[in-house]
Amino acid sequence: MSEIPRLNGLLEAALYVDNVERSVHFYQTVLGFDIIDQDDRLCALGVAKRQILLVCQKEASKNLPARSHDATGRQHVCFAIPSEAFDEWQVRLQEHAVAVEATQIWSRGGRSLYFRDPDQHLIELASPGVWSIYQTPQTDDLSDEAAVGALYRKLLERWNERDADGMADLFDADGNTVGFDGSQLNGRAEIATEMSQIFASHPTGAYVSKVREIRLLSAEVAILRAVVGMVPPGQADINPAVNAVQSLVAAKTDGGWRIASFQNTPAQFHGRPEMALRLTEELRRLL
Repeated sequence: MSEIPRLNGLLEAALYVDNVERSVHFYQTVLGFDIIDQDDRLCALGVAKRQILLVCQKEASKNLPARSHDATGRQHVCFAIPSEAFDEWQVRLQEHAVAVEATQIWSRGGRSLYFRDPDQHLIELASPGVWSIYQTPQTDDLSDEAAVGALYRKLLERWNERDADGMADLFDADGNTVGFDGSQLNGRAEIATEMSQIFASHPTGAYVSKVREIRLLSAEVAILRAVVGMVPPGQADINPAVNAVQSLVAAKTDGGWRIASFQNTPAQFHGRPEMALRLTEELRRLL
């Protein structure tokens, strides 16, 4: 078992959990937290002079710290780690059978990796420059890059959750998609309708992804490139036949970043089987 790489920073947070004992075990054994105080309803944990509070769902109270979460109630907590510790953390998570949901390399050289705790709260390990955007709201292009990356992750999450309306809501009103088979959908209504039919008639697989690039084309337009694999229902390995390269164009409006265009291209690499194999192995490591 590898030693615990150092966590340099943490956004203090209250995480609402179903089983305090189970969650304490995870944060102690995987992330190296120490218990500060605990009872059967909540637990205060600490690392690097910062604290995190685990609260049993049924004990939720207006007197507890505010929480930032998505529509499912899942929260997002970010830890800072040295850039050189990323490989160590990936090994450690693998040793504890914790699946890395995604990795991200920012255009300025920062890195993030994402995984879930037992209650499906999103944990991000980020290099210091990326982590700093969560400490103080900023308007520079790095914070915009983070927002575009989060937008893409939500798209894949909602596919994995088979949430057609949730997927459509991420698009501009006139946004469009080009699917794996070349089919095109235009506008939120058409996207929601077609995705609902797909989820109703097909046992869809779950995406695993790796972001290659997030680049701002202007203050209001960004492009994201990623590679993805898909794990079929009931299986534990990806199906190489449906590996893909994904491109997302995002537009910034008063309401935040929205998807203007999304394209899913088969990663078949005709005549270059070694490239197809290399991508499969890269994506398989994310499992």
